[in-house]
Amino acid sequence: MIGEDITQLPQLMEDQCTGCGTCIPGCPGQAIFVVDLNYSKQKALLMIPYEFLPLPKVNSKVKALNREGKVVGEAKVVKVMNTKRNDRTPVISLLVPKELAMEIRNIRF
Repeated sequence: MIGEDITQLPQLMEDQCTGCGTCIPGCPGQAIFVVDLNYSKQKALLMIPYEFLPLPKVNSKVKALNREGKVVGEAKVVKVMNTKRNDRTPVISLLVPKELAMEIRNIRF
C-alpha cells in the first residue's frame, strides 16, 4: 500500500476487518464508515467521520441525513471519539433505525 495513490477507492479486506473503526479517521476522502446491523433487532450502529463544529453531545437526538443532505430520520449519538490519534477527524457513533442504516451518511442538529 505504501506509495499508492491516495485518491484510489478504499477496498474492504474482510479477512482483516474487525469492525473497530480505526480506519475511519485515516481515510483522506472520508469514504470509510462502519455499519453494524447486528446491534439490536430494531437499531443499527453507524460510525462516521464528522469534521464540523460544534461536535454533537453523547445521548443527543440528531437529524439523520442521506447522501443528498435530506433528512431521512432521527439518530441518537452514542459516542464521540475525538482523540489525538484521529488527527482532527472525530468519529461519531449513531444509533439509527436498521432500515435506514445503509442510507444515513451524516447528521444535523
